[in-house]
Amino acid sequence: MDKKFLNRVVGHIVKETRMDYVQKLITPPFWSSSFSPFSFSFFHFSYSSFTLHCEEIYSLNEQEIRYVYEEYRNTIKDKINEQEVSK
Repeated sequence: MDKKFLNRVVGHIVKETRMDYVQKLITPPFWSSSFSPFSFSFFHFSYSSFTLHCEEIYSLNEQEIRYVYEEYRNTIKDKINEQEVSK
């Protein structure tokens, strides 16, 4: 597992994630356009949509997807917490 590559994937997905700090809403890039953004307080999304995105866009295997998923979730949670602390 090439963690340097996987960390770049995480960074790319984080960069593509839209975060509205005023309304406290998140729209990840793997979220279908038919779904509404979700609240910071309800930071949960479908693992299957994340998996499909990682397979189709980055050709990751299951082990790599699990790693990217955890890193992505932790990064987004950190961004939310930083925003809450800075208020």
